[in-house]
Order: sequence, then C-alpha cells, then structure tokens
Amino acid sequence: MMSRKQEVALATGLGLLLAFMLHGPLLSSLGEALPGEAASDVFRAHWTAWLMAEELPTWPFSTGRVGFPGGSSLLPFPAVSLLVWTPVTWLFGADTSLSLLVLAYTVAA
Repeated sequence: MMSRKQEVALATGLGLLLAFMLHGPLLSSLGEALPGEAASDVFRAHWTAWLMAEELPTWPFSTGRVGFPGGSSLLPFPAVSLLVWTPVTWLFGADTSLSLLVLAYTVAA
C-alpha cells in the first residue's frame, strides 16, 4: 500500500509525463509560439498576462491602451491564475510564461 506522499509523487510524475507528451511541440518552440489556434482567445490571454505583469502592484487594472482616449478598467481572466503566475511573466516574458501556464494546468489536472 502506498503512503499519501507516494500517491502525490506518483500523480505529479504521471501528470508531468502526460504534459510533456501532450505539449511536446509547444515546449520545443518555447518562447517562439503561443499555445492554441489563432481563432481562439490565445491573443487575449497573452495580452492579459503581459498587462498584469506590467500593471502590478496597482489594482484594479486600467489601461489607456484600450478605449482611447479615456482608457478602460479591466478584469483579467483568469485573474487568480495570472496573478499567481505574474512573477514567471516578469522573469521569462509573456510568450514563455503563457506556455508554461498551459503546462502547469495540464500537470495539475
């Protein structure tokens, strides 16, 4: 019988293996490609990850880059994930961090 720690380690290892198998093409072009199709919301996700990294620590988010000249208040989606992931975006940029976030979602699933 496996202990709780062994079960968690096994599940995490299998999640990593699955994530690497599913997202191999994405990982081979890390930082050069975005995950998803052009017709999906990948560009919104990329822009939102970039914006959160640029705007923190101010809250709520607002920008003059949308709705010129008055700007716009924004609610990023998924707010909690991107908020937690902002340090990764600071370190690696939005291109790479969004790909790594997709990988993390797969492992956690």
